[in-house]
Amino acid sequence: MEDCNDNNGGEDAGSRDCLGDLLAGSTVDAKEAEFRKEAEAKLTALSGGVAAEEAAYRAARPALLERWDELDNKIRKLKSHFEDCYDYKCFIQEVICKKVVRPEWALRRKLLTEKLCGYYGALYLAEERLDAAKGQLNAWEKISKSLDDRLTANEALYEEICKLDSCEDRYFAIYILYFELCPAHKGMGEPPEKLDQYNPAEKYCTDTCGEPPVDNTDGLCGDPYLIDPDDYNCKLAEVWTAWRDAGLAKVKAQCDVDEIEKCKQQYEDMAQAEARRNLARESFRRFNPDCCKKRSHDDGEPSQQSQHGS
Repeated sequence: MEDCNDNNGGEDAGSRDCLGDLLAGSTVDAKEAEFRKEAEAKLTALSGGVAAEEAAYRAARPALLERWDELDNKIRKLKSHFEDCYDYKCFIQEVICKKVVRPEWALRRKLLTEKLCGYYGALYLAEERLDAAKGQLNAWEKISKSLDDRLTANEALYEEICKLDSCEDRYFAIYILYFELCPAHKGMGEPPEKLDQYNPAEKYCTDTCGEPPVDNTDGLCGDPYLIDPDDYNCKLAEVWTAWRDAGLAKVKAQCDVDEIEKCKQQYEDMAQAEARRNLARESFRRFNPDCCKKRSHDDGEPSQQSQHGS
């Protein structure tokens, strides 16, 4: 970061605030230390409860997996039905991608363009990423409940699609199937990356609307899936590490913005002082010394003329 006191010299240049620089650095260190303390407390809590959660998940996983497989078969049949009965690819490309996805992507790009401006943009992205990492950590911490809740939500989506398929909103069911249910369902499989065939709509939209905007959650661990119970402990550690790193990045971004705000205030103060000096300088240039002579005479003080005459 540039020195906020550096105004390239000149007669009005101020000295560099080295003590202020040290204080800013210590502020960053202090805030990082505060967050690290919070992260260590969270890690301690996770370590204390991981054995019980792993045991609960190990017991619940067979039933969760059975429910996922059952829903998987239903989705495959539903997709076959849609693909046989509707020109679903054309509908996705011409209606959903152009009328729904493209405007959404455009808004995201506009937001990123406006927000990604220097340190303020970095803070915006850091906050967004930290929120995502925190949500993922909370979900992985209680993996059994998280997976049960997601399966219940996906089963409800399936029922909604079946009802829509029998009414005038049947084309809307295509949107829910490919853009809500399929991504949510494939993301629960183990491992999720093997289930890309569930969502060809992503490719259709990419072909129609171009590449999607940047996903700020890239590199995070994602939401829970039906992981092998033996891998749960290490996965939870990975998710905690991603949250901790996102938190530290947010602290650094916040401190950078705080320093900018401090510099802006200093600049405004200096600008006000300079404005006062300019006003004073201009006032002196227009000053008429006779005014002081007249005022001194009116106040009863002898003027220079009267002193010379005496």
